[in-house]
Amino acid sequence: MLCPVCLEPVKTDSYGRVAPHLDSTGTGDCPMTGRTAPAWDEDATRPAVRGRSGEICEYCSAHVAQDMHHRKSAGVGGHWHPANIIHICRSCHRFITEHPNWAWSLGLIVKSTEDPSKRPVTREDGTAFQPSDEVAPPIPNLKPKRRKR
Repeated sequence: MLCPVCLEPVKTDSYGRVAPHLDSTGTGDCPMTGRTAPAWDEDATRPAVRGRSGEICEYCSAHVAQDMHHRKSAGVGGHWHPANIIHICRSCHRFITEHPNWAWSLGLIVKSTEDPSKRPVTREDGTAFQPSDEVAPPIPNLKPKRRKR
């Protein structure tokens, strides 16, 4: 069988899962390894992004960050994971919301067809950074959540 991602011959287990293997360049693991991705959710993403920002606006770097901004809107498939969330101050968040074309040109907003992990953000000072999910692994929730009654 060929891997559907890197097209290298691969072995599968009895359930048909692709076994871990190197990608076609031989430089690293192919993403189709059968390993599950970290379970990013709001509870895991907020502290990871807060730690990345140091509580300072990730756009202007001049104010305390108060808001978690979805670069890809939740309404079009933008999920809670660090590549999609930037920690910004309230005034920057308001400006981004009021000026979507300007915000898109800087990577502060991404289109529904774009991958936030592949689109850098240009800060107010002209420097760029690429938010990624590699900030810190989510801590597994070992306590069962209580159901609301």
